[in-house]
Amino acid sequence: MIIRPAVSTDLDSVVELARSAGIGVTTLPDSREILAERLRLAERSFSARLPPEKAYYFFALESVETGSVLGVSAIQARVGLDDVWYNYRVANTVNAFKEMGIHRQTPTLYLTNDMTNCTELCTLFLNPKARSGPNGHLLSKCRMLFLAERPDLFSEKVFAEMRGYSDASGHSPFWESLGQKFFKLDFPKADYLTGLGNKGFIAELMPKNPIYLPFLSEDAQRCVAQVHDQTGPALALLKREGFNYNGLVDIFDAGPVIEAFFAPDSNSAGIG
Repeated sequence: MIIRPAVSTDLDSVVELARSAGIGVTTLPDSREILAERLRLAERSFSARLPPEKAYYFFALESVETGSVLGVSAIQARVGLDDVWYNYRVANTVNAFKEMGIHRQTPTLYLTNDMTNCTELCTLFLNPKARSGPNGHLLSKCRMLFLAERPDLFSEKVFAEMRGYSDASGHSPFWESLGQKFFKLDFPKADYLTGLGNKGFIAELMPKNPIYLPFLSEDAQRCVAQVHDQTGPALALLKREGFNYNGLVDIFDAGPVIEAFFAPDSNSAGIG
C-alpha cells in the first residue's frame, strides 16, 4: 500500500467509496459533482495554487498490486472562514437554593463557533474489504506526518469530528429528539445537505437558546459524545496520538469533537 495525493482521475473510486460509506460520514457525500470539485481543490492545494487557509489536502490509499484506491482521508486547513461552523458545547447549568437543600446540575447544550479557524482532520474512510492489518493506521497517520512536515500551513489547534451514533437504517435518536423539531428533515437528508455544503439553513433554523438535555429523550441523551459502532477504532487511534475530547459535539448526531495542539516551540506536531 502507498499513500499519495488524491487526483481527479480517482473520481470513480472515490464515488464508489462514498456510496459504501453510508449515513453519517458527512465530509464524504454521495455526490459525484461535489467529490470532483474536492479532488480539483486538492490538486490546487498540493501544488500551492491556493491561499494556505483555503487548502484541502485529500489523500488516497492505493494498492500497489492492483492500482485501486481502497481508502481516503483529508485535512481541511481551516474551517468556518467562509461558512459559520457550529458545534454544541456540553456544559452544566447549576441551580441551588441552600435554605431548601437544593443543588442541581443540569447538562446543557450551548451553540458555539469555537472551532472557527482551526484545522480539521476529516473524510477518513476505508473500504471494508481492506480493514485488516495496518491499512487504517496508515491512512490516518499519513495526515499526522503531513502536519509535522508543514506546520506553517495549519492552525496550532487540530480537531476531528467523530461520527455520532446512528443505527443501520440511519436512525439517529439525537437528531430525531432535537434537530428534526426545527428542520423538519430526516437525518439522512440533513446529513446529505450538510455534506454538499448547504449549511446556511442551520443558522436560520437552529435554536440559539441553551438546550437542557433532560428535555430530550433518554435515547438521545445517551447518544451525546458517543461514536458510531464503526468509528471506535478511529477514535482509539487518534487518542493514542494525543487527541482528547474537548466538550464539543456535532449538532446533528452529537458525535464528540476531539482535539490536539502543535508544540509551540517545535517544527513537529505535538500529536505523535
